[in-house]
Order: sequence, then structure tokens, then C-alpha cells
Amino acid sequence: MRPHFNQVVTSREKLTHSIYLLVMSEREHVEHESRHREEARDRAQKEHNDKAMLRITLASTFVAVVAAAAAMWTGYEAHLTRVEDERPYIRAEFMGVAPETVVSADGKSSERFLTPHVKLIGIGKTPAEDAMVELKCYTSPLAQSLELAYSYEQVFPEDQHVIYCQTNPQIHMADEKPDGGVMVSGSVSYNDVEGRKYKTVFCYYWTAQRDERPEHTEDCIS
Repeated sequence: MRPHFNQVVTSREKLTHSIYLLVMSEREHVEHESRHREEARDRAQKEHNDKAMLRITLASTFVAVVAAAAAMWTGYEAHLTRVEDERPYIRAEFMGVAPETVVSADGKSSERFLTPHVKLIGIGKTPAEDAMVELKCYTSPLAQSLELAYSYEQVFPEDQHVIYCQTNPQIHMADEKPDGGVMVSGSVSYNDVEGRKYKTVFCYYWTAQRDERPEHTEDCIS
């Protein structure tokens, strides 16, 4: 029995419709895969761009931090240079051993002694404050020293202060100068106007003139 014409048409329509649905489904699948690949590519590109921006931001931040640190260090060095340029100085110069006459308590006799003298000189651009001087004098060979202390509230630039100390035992000048020598040592501690502390240390060794030997002073430190 041969199929009816309407039945054949219906079967063809169903087949065509099925094929259409299959094609549309495949098309949708392809489009979905295409969108998925594009989204994945966009995400990858975005991640790449974000990483690139992060690297640029980090590099810029690093450069900014280095530049700021360099500026701070330059400013600090300039500050140190200014402080060093404007700080006070006190120099101690040995003036020699000068004769001094000591009169007895009853005023009936006197003796001559050699007394070491040191001159303190203020230099620099600002005054030194709260200067404390410690001074010691030794005879040669070394003996116990008489320690003397001097203090000055301020020592301005170009100020000069002469200090002295007596050896123990004292050096007499009865008939001749001593055959040995005298060592004078000490230190000057002082502050600048902002309270920074400084210290000058000095030491001199003096020998008297004797026969063909001239009077001589030697710096014990340098």
C-alpha cells in the first residue's frame, strides 16, 4: 500500500524541522563556544592589563619612594653640613711655662716657680655654652698632678681665656731651670646652642732650655 501524499509531506516537514533544529542547536553551540572563548580571551587580556598596571604602579611607587628618600637624605646631609659649618670650636694652645712669684704667708720671703699656662680660644660661627675645663700638670718623671677645673657659661668666637696649673711638686727656679719637663693635659667639654655636645682634648710636653738644648714643646696627641 502506497503512502498518502499528505503523509509524505508531513514526514518531510518533520525531517526538515528536525534538521533545522539540529542546525540551530549546532549554531547556538558554536556561538556559545565563540562567546566563551571571547570571554576567556577578554578575561586573560584584563588580567594581563591589570598585572601590567600593577607593575607600573609598583615601579612608579618605588621611584617615588627612592626620590623621596634621596630628597630626605640630601636635606639631612645639608642639615649636617650646616650644623658642622656653624658649630662652635674651642682650641687649646700651650703658652709655655712662665715664672711666677709666690710670697710666703708672713710676707717675709718669696719663691719663684715655673707655672704651665694654656690659652683657650673660641673659634667657629656660634658660641660654645657650658664649657667645662679639666687641667692636669705632671712633672717628669710623672708624679701626682694637681687637678684644676675651670668653667665658662659661654665662650664666644675670638674669646680668649688663659688658664694655668701648678705641678706637684712645684718647679723651683732658684738657680737653674729644671732638667726634666712638664706634661700638660686636659679636656674642654662644651655644647652648641642646640645642646649638641663636643669635646676638645689636648696634651703638651714641655722641656726647658738646658745647656745646648733649646726650650721645646711637643704635642702629645698629634
